[in-house]
Parts: sequence; C-alpha cells; structure tokens
Amino acid sequence: MVTRREFIDGLAVSAASLAVGVSPKSYARIAGANDRLNFAVIGLNSRAYAHLSSLHANKAAARIGYVCDVDAKILSKFATATQKEMGEAAVAEKDFRKILERKDVDAITIASPDHWHTP
Repeated sequence: MVTRREFIDGLAVSAASLAVGVSPKSYARIAGANDRLNFAVIGLNSRAYAHLSSLHANKAAARIGYVCDVDAKILSKFATATQKEMGEAAVAEKDFRKILERKDVDAITIASPDHWHTP
C-alpha cells in the first residue's frame, strides 16, 4: 500500500515534470539538427583566443555573432581575428548589457579575468 507521503511526493514530481515539459514557449527556439549555436564572447584579451580556437574547432555547430570588450583596440583586433578564424564577421560591442538583451544569442563565454566576471 502506498503511504500518503509517497503519494504526495510522486504527485509533486509528476506535476513539476508536466509543467516544464509542455510549456509552449519552450518550443519557440528549439535548435534543429542543422542549426548552429550563436555565441557571444565577452572580455577579449588573452583568454578569449582559447575560446576562439575551441569555437573554431566546432565551427559546424557554433558561430560567434558578437564580441565585446571595453577596450576599442582589443575589440577591433579580436573582431578581425574572429572573422579570419570563423569566416564571418561578428558584431563588435563595447557594452555587455546590449549583448545580454539580444534574443538571438544562445550562449555567452566570458573570457575576462575572474574579478571582472560580474558587474
């Protein structure tokens, strides 16, 4: 016989999985097998080049759509390197908040020093 506690636990798990699984909004942006993830890279000095090489190695599944740094010289240099490595230009942005507002960004890599990872 099932106890009241086991029944309630099972009911809660079922309800939670049902609520998450049938959300119509979750179907709006499902990546298909032929879709590539659109990345943004924030903080573009030395560590960002490691991120660039990793994304270049997975170029069939990933693209860099946006690059961001507060230093205009570093931003320009990395944007040029991104175009050379990935074969397409990325939008260069100095304000990371504008990238966070973008609906077409699937993932963000943060390559800044760890003390700059949060605003």
